[in-house]
Amino acid sequence: MKRGFLTNEKAKRFLSAPTSLPVKTLDDAEKARGNSKVTLSKANDTTKVLQSSSKAVPDKKKSNPLESDDPWRDIEIRFPGGGTQCLITDDLLQRLLRTPGGCPQPIKDSDLGGNYRISPTPGKGLGMFTTRNFNTGDLIVNERPLMVVPRIPVGVLTNEGVLDEQATKTILHQAEKVMCPIFKRMREEDKKAFMELHNSHLQDGSGPILGVIRTNGYVFGDEAETNSNASTKENHTSIFKDLSRVNHSCSPNASRKFHVSTFSMQLHAARDIKEGEEIFTTYTDILEPAVVRAKDLAPYQITCTCRACLDPNKSDPIRAAVLKRPAIFVPMQKDFEEGWIDPALETLSRIEQEELQDSYLYRRMLHQVFNTYVHMNNEEKALEFGKRLWVAKLTVGEDRDERFRNVELMKKSPQWVMAKMTRGVPLLQSFI
Repeated sequence: MKRGFLTNEKAKRFLSAPTSLPVKTLDDAEKARGNSKVTLSKANDTTKVLQSSSKAVPDKKKSNPLESDDPWRDIEIRFPGGGTQCLITDDLLQRLLRTPGGCPQPIKDSDLGGNYRISPTPGKGLGMFTTRNFNTGDLIVNERPLMVVPRIPVGVLTNEGVLDEQATKTILHQAEKVMCPIFKRMREEDKKAFMELHNSHLQDGSGPILGVIRTNGYVFGDEAETNSNASTKENHTSIFKDLSRVNHSCSPNASRKFHVSTFSMQLHAARDIKEGEEIFTTYTDILEPAVVRAKDLAPYQITCTCRACLDPNKSDPIRAAVLKRPAIFVPMQKDFEEGWIDPALETLSRIEQEELQDSYLYRRMLHQVFNTYVHMNNEEKALEFGKRLWVAKLTVGEDRDERFRNVELMKKSPQWVMAKMTRGVPLLQSFI
C-alpha cells in the first residue's frame, strides 16, 4: 500500500505517456456506456494542456514511452450529492463502463459516516478517531475520492541527458498545469476540503494543487487494477476528504481497499479497535526494515514514532522472519506428528506480536494453516482457522470468497472434499 506521486527516475521513464484522445473518441466512449453513470468531461481543458505539452518545451525529445498504450481519459464520476474529477487510463475507464449494474453503485447510508471523527492529534496535525468500538473486519469508512489522477506525470517532454534538477522542475511545472483544470471542475466545497489537506511539498517546486496530491494521494493498486496487465498497475493516485486524514503507522490497525463497483475506498478494522482510538493506515511496506520505512516516509516529513520504529533492533528481526518464512511440506509418511505445522504457527504468532494483520502475509498464513489442518483431517482446528481467515478477508473487503463464510461452506470447499477422499494416503504437497 503506497502513497504518492512519482518524480523519480521511474517517473522520467514515463514522461511521454500517451494523453487523452480527441473529443470524438471520448464521445464514442460515452455513447457506448449505456446506463453507466460515468460522465466524460466536455470542457476537455486537461486534454488541451496535455496536447500542448510538446509546444511548451521547444526542441525537446521524448523519453521512453509508457509500456502501456492506454490513453488518459478526462472524466467525471457522478454520484448523488457530488462527483469525482478524474484523469484515468482508458483501461480503467473501460472497466468502469463494464461494471455490472453501472458505476458507481450506491453506498449504504450507514457506510457514509458516524463511525469516526476528524480531530487534532499530537505531532501529526489532524487524524481520524473512532466514535465506537470496532471488531476485526468491521467497516469504518466507505468514501469516494475528490480526485483521481495519474500517479506519474503525463505529457511532459524533456531533453535527453538533462540534469535531474532541471528535469524535476519541468515535471512539476507541467504536472501542475495538467492538474489545474481538473481541480477547477470540482465543487466549491470539494475545493475547500482539498486545499485544507496538508501539503508537505511547499519547498520543492510543486504547485499548490500538485503538492496536496503528492502529500495525500493513495495509490489505487487494489481491486481497481489488480486484474489489469502489469504495465497499467499503480498508475493512479486518489485524494479523499476524510481518508486522506488517516495517519501512518508501521503497525496499522486498519486496512484499506478501493472498490470499482462503488468507486469508493473502504477502510476496515484490521484488529479490534476501542472507542476513541486513533485509526492508522500505512504509507509504506510494513515488512521492510525500519531504515527503509523511514526513507519512504521522509517525503511526507514524517518521523514515525510507532513501537516498531522506536525499537528497530527488536522489531526488524521479527519482521524479517515473517518475510522469509519457510515453506511447509507435508511429510511423506502415513502417520505424522503435528510438529511439521509449527513453523507456520510461529509465523502467525510473529505477525500478531508485531501487529501486522494488515499485511497480505497474514491472510496467506491463515489460509496455509487452514489447508494444513484440513489435510490432517483435524476438523476442529481447520474450522477455527477458517473462521479467522474469513474475518481477515473482511478486513480488506474480500467478502466474495464464500468458502469461509460458515462451517457448511468450508466443508464443501475443494480442499475439504479432497482431504476426505484421500484420508490416510500420504501426499507430497507444499503450502507456501
